[in-house]
Amino acid sequence: MAQLIQAAAALAFPTTTGTGEPLAMTPWRLVAGNRYSLTISVPALSALANGQVIANTPNLPTGAQGTLRSAQFRVGATPASTAAKLATATLGISGVACTGGVISLTSANCTPAGNSVASTTITALNTFTGGQSIGFTISAVTAFVEGNGDFLVYYTLD
Repeated sequence: MAQLIQAAAALAFPTTTGTGEPLAMTPWRLVAGNRYSLTISVPALSALANGQVIANTPNLPTGAQGTLRSAQFRVGATPASTAAKLATATLGISGVACTGGVISLTSANCTPAGNSVASTTITALNTFTGGQSIGFTISAVTAFVEGNGDFLVYYTLD
């Protein structure tokens, strides 16, 4: 298991939008004990679109096995400031939505810089294995004009 964790930590998985445009993604990080985080950066909230899937590629390393525990969106250096904008991000594994894990982004909660928006509680469909992808499906978009940030996914390895 230690070798798997070291190998995963050394990888910087890129991400792509539904249109193939790249988004940055940082490596997996140990948070505490057996709790890890995966960060998916969103350089521009204005790029979010209905049906878009933001997921890690390549898929999880062979031998990876664990459970998604929670997720959040952390507002970056550029908060949203135009009123009445929103998008919903639903956490999933290889395109299958978790039960829970929904993050509702609004112009009101995407400010100030550094603010965190928690997902709903994840209750099922949250176990993963090697070869799968972890990501968010975007829906209910009222186009943001500005803003950026990071999706943070917290998980444990089995």
